[in-house]
Amino acid sequence: MKIKKVAIIGQHSKKIESTVKDFGFSLVRRNPEAVICYGGDGTLLLGEHKYPRVPKIAIKRSQICNTCAPGSTICNVLKALSTGKYGFKDLIKIEGKIVGKRKAHCIGLNEVQLHNIMPGALRFSVYVDGKLVEKDAIGDGLIVATPFGSTAYFHSITRKKFSKGVGIAFNNTTKLIKPLILNERQKIKVKVTRVPGFMTSDNNAKKHRIKDGDVVEIKVSKDKARILFPK
Repeated sequence: MKIKKVAIIGQHSKKIESTVKDFGFSLVRRNPEAVICYGGDGTLLLGEHKYPRVPKIAIKRSQICNTCAPGSTICNVLKALSTGKYGFKDLIKIEGKIVGKRKAHCIGLNEVQLHNIMPGALRFSVYVDGKLVEKDAIGDGLIVATPFGSTAYFHSITRKKFSKGVGIAFNNTTKLIKPLILNERQKIKVKVTRVPGFMTSDNNAKKHRIKDGDVVEIKVSKDKARILFPK
């Protein structure tokens, strides 16, 4: 399908607007057919947050962009979109919700985070498919990451990556706890027994406060992110 209406995301997106128009695209802010993410991996996260489920293509501006296809210069990307010569890959997303009356919810392409608020520490227990796998961990919290997110915060904590399933990384806990790699169907529950802390996802500025006794459910979302690349 040839794409006509696009949105552009990125701190320096205005620098490429005239080039995008030269290829015959209409620049829109609502209901784009595709989103051009001009920057690094963080720009892609921002784009997915602002335009969930809309196909995205990443064009490298920063030195860090794991999603950018090799040779993804602005001209060959725009040519591929305008002629329909592109492929796509669907990436899983992860979602977390605080169960109970508040029903706070977040969704991420990289990860869902449970994090302490300094100077306190989180105390929490982790259950997988109803089975206790870690009791009364104490530290900065944990993250549950997708394969895409395993190259980011998950890797910073564990120095590991993975290509399938989801990964749990225990963040700066008082005792060393090895990361867990689960399949996509498994469900995670985290019971928090000491706060202060919050739940968030990716680089989302919105944070949901965690209270004593809260249970957070984390699982693979039905929602996915579609990434385009030139053929």
